[in-house]
Amino acid sequence: MNNMSRRIIYLAGPVSDCNEKQRTEWRSAIKGKLTKLGHNTKDPTAHGKNWTPLIEMVEIDECDAVIANLWRVSIGTVIGIMQASRKGKPIILIDQNYLATSLLERLVGTDRIVRGVDEAVNLLQNQVLPQLKKEVSVRTRDGSIEPFSFSKLHDSLNAVCAGAHVSDAVLPELVANEVHRAVTGTERDGVISSEQIKRLVFEQLTGIMKDNDQPVSKLRKGWENYEKGKKDQRWALQRIEELGEELKLSAYQVQSLQLENASLREHSDRQRHSVRQYEQMNREDVGHEQSRTSMIERVLGSKGGLCVCRIGKGSFSGVFERQGVCEDDFRRLFEERRLEGKQSNLNSDLKGWLKSYSYVLYAWDGLRHLSDPKLHIASSLISASGAKDVVQKFMAVVDSSPSRSPHALGDLSPTRLNGDDHL
Repeated sequence: MNNMSRRIIYLAGPVSDCNEKQRTEWRSAIKGKLTKLGHNTKDPTAHGKNWTPLIEMVEIDECDAVIANLWRVSIGTVIGIMQASRKGKPIILIDQNYLATSLLERLVGTDRIVRGVDEAVNLLQNQVLPQLKKEVSVRTRDGSIEPFSFSKLHDSLNAVCAGAHVSDAVLPELVANEVHRAVTGTERDGVISSEQIKRLVFEQLTGIMKDNDQPVSKLRKGWENYEKGKKDQRWALQRIEELGEELKLSAYQVQSLQLENASLREHSDRQRHSVRQYEQMNREDVGHEQSRTSMIERVLGSKGGLCVCRIGKGSFSGVFERQGVCEDDFRRLFEERRLEGKQSNLNSDLKGWLKSYSYVLYAWDGLRHLSDPKLHIASSLISASGAKDVVQKFMAVVDSSPSRSPHALGDLSPTRLNGDDHL
C-alpha cells in the first residue's frame, strides 16, 4: 500500500472509569484489522495516565478519520466527536446500544452509524476513505478555480452566524458537515460552483431549522451581507492596484530614490564593517566577552543551524537581528526553511535534519506538533510556538556555553542523535 492509501485512524471511546478490558479489548480488535489493511492508528490508552484532552485534540487533528465506539454514555467521547467534526474529519460511530442522539446523528451522519467493529472497518475501507481521495474544486463568481476547503466553509458559516447575531455554536458544525458530505459524497465532475455551495448551505439550514424559519431568514440576510462585504473588499483591493498604476513615480523620482537607496546601502555597509571589526576585537582581545554572533558561531560549529517555520508566521532572521545578529551573519550561520501547512512527513524530516545540522530551531505554529516521542528528547531540537520563543531558548543555550564547541556540549551535541536509542 502506497503512502497515499495509508491512513491514520483515531480510536475514540470511553477511557475514564473503565476497566482494562473495556478500554483496550475493542481497540485491540479493530487495530488488528486496520493494520492488516495497511493503516496506522492512534490509541488514547497508549498514553496511560499521561493522557489529557489536549493530547486528544492534537492527535485527532493529525488523523485522517475517527472511529468512535460509544458503547456507554461518555461526555469525553462526544467532545472528541465534536472536535473531529470541527476539523472536517470523517467520523464513524459504533453505537451498539443505540445511544446516539439526534445531534450526534447530525454531526456524524446516519449513514455512518454502525453497530459493530466489522461494520465500522468495512464502511471505512469501502466508502469513507475512497471519498477522501476525491479532489473537488470550486468555481468562484469571478470564474477562478480554487480547491474546496472545509475550513473556509466552516469559517464563513461562523462569520455569517456572528454577523446575523445567531448565537448557536453547534449550527455551523452541523451545516458545514452536511454540505461537506454532500460535496464529497456524490459523483461530480470535480468542479462545483460557489452558488451551488450556497444552495446546499440553505437546503441544510432549512432541513435543520424546519420548525423555526426565523433564524434561516436572518442567516440568509447575513450571508448576503457577508458576500457584499467580500465583494466590496475585492473592489477596494483592485482599486488600490489601479491607483498604484496611475501614480507611478516619474523617472526623476525613481532616480532620486535609487540614489538615496545607494547612500543608505553604503552607510549600512560601513556599519556592518564596524560591527565585524568590533567582533574581531572581542575575539582577539576580550575572550571572555565574546559578541553574540561569535558565540553562536562557536556553538553551531561547522554544521551550522537550520530554522524551520511556516510561511506567513514571521521570520527567524528578524528575531536574530534584535539579538544583535545582522542579516548577513544570520544567512552565513543558518539556513531558513519556510513550509506550507501541516506536512505529513515533517516529523521524519526533522529527524533527518537533526543529523545534518548542529541545531534545528523549530517554530511549530501552523505546522505539525512533535508527535514522535523521540523528538522530545533530542536536545539539539529547540522548539516553541513562535520564532521569538525559539530564539530565546536557543540564546539561553548559547549564553550558558560561551566557550565550548558543539562537540564539547555533551547532551546538546547532535552527534548523540545518530544512535537508534534517540531517533
